[in-house]
Amino acid sequence: MAGTADAAKNALSSIFDKAKDVVGTAAEATKGYASQAQQAIGKVIPGMSVDHSAQDPSVVQPAETAAPAPPPPQQ
Repeated sequence: MAGTADAAKNALSSIFDKAKDVVGTAAEATKGYASQAQQAIGKVIPGMSVDHSAQDPSVVQPAETAAPAPPPPQQ
């Protein structure tokens, strides 16, 4: 019985490690695609960058304001 439990534990551990590798690879690929998209946007619209990490941290960005909510209905 102990051998079966160890085999199951090893199998699950192996599956978990492989899943971590796959997710890590997918994350790296996604970063690459995002970088390519940012470069393409910069070529189409000069000066337009969506790369927030490249912005100067000392520059305060204006806060986005939403339209005020409508008043509640009168009863």
